[in-house]
Amino acid sequence: MKINKFYFLSALILILLVYKASFVFAQNSILPRILQHPDSVKIEALDILNSESRETNLSVTPDGKYLFFMSSRGKQNWSVKSGIYNNKVRYDGDIYFSKKNNKGKWTEAQNLKAINSSSGEDEPFVTQDGQQVVFQSWRRNWIAEGGPYYIAKAKGNSWTNIKGLGQGINTFFRREFSKYGGYATDGMSVSADFSTFIVAAGTNYNGDMDLYWSKKDSTGKWSICKEMPISTPKNERSVFLAADNKTIYFASDGYGGFGGLDIFKALLDENGNLIEIYNIGAPFNTEKDDYGFVLTASGEAAYFVREGNIFYADLINASSKLKPSPVLLLEGNIIGCEGKPIDAKVSLYDENDKEISVSFTNARNKGEYLLLISNPPKTKISYKQIIETEKGFEQEPFFETKKIEIPTIKKYTKLELGKTQINDCKEEISKITDLENVYFAFDSDKLNQNSIQVLENFVTLFNQKHSNKKIILTGHTDSKGSDNYNQILSQKRLLSVQNFLESKGIDKSKIKITPKGEKNPAQTNATENGRSKNRRVEIRIE
Repeated sequence: MKINKFYFLSALILILLVYKASFVFAQNSILPRILQHPDSVKIEALDILNSESRETNLSVTPDGKYLFFMSSRGKQNWSVKSGIYNNKVRYDGDIYFSKKNNKGKWTEAQNLKAINSSSGEDEPFVTQDGQQVVFQSWRRNWIAEGGPYYIAKAKGNSWTNIKGLGQGINTFFRREFSKYGGYATDGMSVSADFSTFIVAAGTNYNGDMDLYWSKKDSTGKWSICKEMPISTPKNERSVFLAADNKTIYFASDGYGGFGGLDIFKALLDENGNLIEIYNIGAPFNTEKDDYGFVLTASGEAAYFVREGNIFYADLINASSKLKPSPVLLLEGNIIGCEGKPIDAKVSLYDENDKEISVSFTNARNKGEYLLLISNPPKTKISYKQIIETEKGFEQEPFFETKKIEIPTIKKYTKLELGKTQINDCKEEISKITDLENVYFAFDSDKLNQNSIQVLENFVTLFNQKHSNKKIILTGHTDSKGSDNYNQILSQKRLLSVQNFLESKGIDKSKIKITPKGEKNPAQTNATENGRSKNRRVEIRIE
């Protein structure tokens, strides 16, 4: 029997599409329920952020203070024409952001000039503290740089240290780009704990896309992206992973609905399989394309895109099924000498010494930090908060650990931790000279060649400028071993340094030693790198 190849291939493709559709919908025996909301839920266009061009791909911080998005409005010296939108010239994408003022109103959008370029930057994801942004850019060297997704950190009023996410994410896009001679995306999100990456991607921007995700393995490396079971044979775009790390919002025309792209809420298990899914309903979904839905950690404010414009919705009276699971936010400020805000890193660890949240402060932003607990405790529990600063501030490098008691959490909660002041300020003498620490190998009190060079330099400096001062030596260890053993080891390390200084002619009466054992770590003892920084003798002049 002769078989027409065209009809055979057509039938095969149809079978595959039906199979994929049945696989998706087998997770739920019925189409998604449509959520019903009271008439009091209103939406409004954010005219202060919208332009005559297209705005899309939103990202909001959990506290609702910052909103990032892409706009093709152009008007920059690097802007490149990229077609027509609403009968007007459309430019390559740039990332913009807005911050709420003291009255709770969004300010005029600002261009992220330190990041944007003629390559077209898009799909921003801002971290919980507003101090890091992940974004997409098909830059000329994106393959070698670990792109097309990059991360940048705020420094003062600018953005620095731009680097590709690399690893399995880069591998996936290199493979797909090579396979199809090009590739496209439309929406990306990262989990609050920075362990999950989700993106909408496909072979053609104007064609159907699917959702893919990457997870960090036990070594902290991103896996190669793979398609999520939630994808349909049709079009999925504009994904957002909520603060609870298990609820996603995305746009699709593959689950039925009002027409065009509709916004859906889905609860997933750890493998990405559907537990439940809802069409979020009117007034969010219409016969037009509705997408780009993001919301704050409280679940009280949402932002989304309709036909290229940004809309706001007050969700206080919306259906409870629209909102993600409750989370906990911890807010505070880090200030230095004279009460001035400073740059610092603030980390939160659980009772098993697992890092669960990290925040960076910005001296130009009142030293504010925000820690998010995606899975709050069901009973009262203690967390360990670690504050770290680096050299270059008005205070010495600083490391502090303190315990934070967290009450039982049954609903969204925000706790104010207030101001933490770094009191370990530099003496006048320390403003003149930066004194290096002397470091030791594990379980050793022997000076290595590098330590000897540090001490040689110190002796020269002391004899030339500060011979009338006192030398204060403080000995430390990591946390390996018993308290008593480490106290003795820190004493031995001090004696090694003291003996060296005396051998160079410094009078013993000018040297004061204080053994601290493991009591005052400079870094975390949870990692080898941190422990290596704790095996030290600190030198100070008074």
